[in-house]
Amino acid sequence: MTTLSDIAKKAGCSVNLVSYVLKKTEPPTKEKHKRILQIAEELNYVPNHAASALITGRTNNIILVSNDLHTDLYEPFFAEFLNALTEKFTAKGIGLTLYCSMQNEKNIKKVLLNSSSDGVIWYHCQIPNEVKKFIQKQGFPSINILSREEQFSYLAIDDHQSEYELIARLYDLGHRNILFCGDTGGPRYEAYCRFVQEHGLSFCRDIPRSDYDFKNRDSMQKYILEHGRDFTAIVCERDMVAVSMLYVLQNLGIEVPGQVSVVGYDDLPMASQCKPSLTTVHHNYLEIAHQTVQYFVSRLSGKQTEEPLQKTYIHPIIARESDGPVPR
Repeated sequence: MTTLSDIAKKAGCSVNLVSYVLKKTEPPTKEKHKRILQIAEELNYVPNHAASALITGRTNNIILVSNDLHTDLYEPFFAEFLNALTEKFTAKGIGLTLYCSMQNEKNIKKVLLNSSSDGVIWYHCQIPNEVKKFIQKQGFPSINILSREEQFSYLAIDDHQSEYELIARLYDLGHRNILFCGDTGGPRYEAYCRFVQEHGLSFCRDIPRSDYDFKNRDSMQKYILEHGRDFTAIVCERDMVAVSMLYVLQNLGIEVPGQVSVVGYDDLPMASQCKPSLTTVHHNYLEIAHQTVQYFVSRLSGKQTEEPLQKTYIHPIIARESDGPVPR
């Protein structure tokens, strides 16, 4: 098995220099450093992370905690975010472990106390109180994604305001009978209800989202067949729901946007590829993944500030083909 000494001997340098070069995450600029990396590759050097952890106290691993990982894995936004996050962590030589807090929340503290990771990402969930004390006392790197806790770092999204502005776009196009389709327990539905109330709209209806897309299509079609087309626009809680709605409307012979306008939320790749292309809110999961990785790279390199990283995004509307003026 190739060691640091083997690389140093062939490169004609010290073991300390080899160790320094191999630990750097940035691409080398000096020729000697490039030569060391080349030799390490030629000798098929594999770092001993267990030994490294004993020396540095680092595991080069981050834990991502979800309240309901099974559900999140079916969400296209989480899949895109996780893919970007994994790619960026891998480029920095950092691993990512997924952990479902619903399985055994008490084990989270044990995992952190046993130094099984260098930091933790809380995905759309709150930090348990006992763990909060540990994080604050130890200065343990921790960041919330999509949820806010004022004493801790977070990268959140103001879904309420972004959805409100999307509905306002339909209102400006002349729509007054706006149907909501999707989860009725979150900030996007709250924005819909607030808009209807503040603008004195008499039409306020929703089609609750089912767990699976084929059930969505059944409930959508059933609603339209039972109630008739008494709406001119549909606000879908996410792009997957909107794409299903486009399918149902096409199946019923209803033109989009000629007869009904449809908008989504998240701006997943499918939003620009479907026909008609979908007007939606752009969720910049790439930026959120980048900021998450940079947070840990900075903390693990010793660059620590007293103030937590706290940022809330209000994402822009991406106008495409699926919405237009109210039909006359």
